[in-house]
Amino acid sequence: MDELAKAVQKKYIEDITKKYPLHRFLVMFMVIISSYIYSKGDDVRVLSELQNIKLSFIFDFNKGLLASVDFEQLVIAIFVSGIIGHIYFKVSSMSFNLLAKASSFDSYISQIKEKVDSKKSQEEVLNYFLAKDVSKELEGLRVKLKSFHTRSEVFLVAALIIGWGWGSNNYFDWLLVLVLMVTIFSNIWKAFQFYISDFLPYYITEQTLLGATVDFGDK
Repeated sequence: MDELAKAVQKKYIEDITKKYPLHRFLVMFMVIISSYIYSKGDDVRVLSELQNIKLSFIFDFNKGLLASVDFEQLVIAIFVSGIIGHIYFKVSSMSFNLLAKASSFDSYISQIKEKVDSKKSQEEVLNYFLAKDVSKELEGLRVKLKSFHTRSEVFLVAALIIGWGWGSNNYFDWLLVLVLMVTIFSNIWKAFQFYISDFLPYYITEQTLLGATVDFGDK
């Protein structure tokens, strides 16, 4: 019975994290704490206020930050984190499309596909099991590819939170916002390079072994 309970719990957690990625909980928490800080008044700098907040206050379920959050605020925080995630998805997708249009990758894909085709076995079963091995490698590459975008989304939230202070911000605040935005686009560029140089060759190999077609941008 204990094993069944553990299996159900594991499946439940997997279902939640697939639909609502773990980093979104961090984003949601950042939204909640920034809302608390800015609710103190109009003339508030989030960076200076963060220095005055103790960890014991944040995780105090009786009298701390989490204890003061009502259901409506929680729903708003979830909604805002979802909106931010959607905004980042749009930004990263547009960036990918712009970078992809900068040059043609058809010949690059064809070269890899031809190389794999030349080494394919005549036995479809053998090709299938080889493709399964490649799929295992792809899972790790997908996690790394996703990590670029996860960091960027968190940086975007941090930039928006600091920018929320607008009139109260000093030069350092705006410099930090600029650094965060540059870092976001740097991560998007690194993710694009990683996709081309590391992920795509494995993906083309897998799909070619399975006899499927490959288009640039597939994941």
